[in-house]
Amino acid sequence: MKEYVLIATTIQKQLYAGGRMIVWSWGAYDFMAMPPTKDSLGGLEFRVNGRLYQGKVYVKLAFDDTYTIELRRKEPNPEQVIKNVYCDQLTEVIDYHVETGPYSHQNGDRSD
Repeated sequence: MKEYVLIATTIQKQLYAGGRMIVWSWGAYDFMAMPPTKDSLGGLEFRVNGRLYQGKVYVKLAFDDTYTIELRRKEPNPEQVIKNVYCDQLTEVIDYHVETGPYSHQNGDRSD
């Protein structure tokens, strides 16, 4: 198996470890492994149909062992790029941008 496929599989497992039901709430589908590029070791691409965002999500493993998350509705330019995300933050960071936004679950009011 190619190394970038293993990287994609690991990313998907890390997303599910953060909460499988959370990932399901995004309506995530079309998971595909991404080959390495000049700025990443590979990654995972998938589509979401969340409350706040509908489009593609790219999770790329950077050379410093952090992740870069890109949100794209249209190719080739991302709408949003979030860098230096650690594996235990993946699900929470993507959920914030796809499903929950600045709304706080703890107190039920806006946090902005």
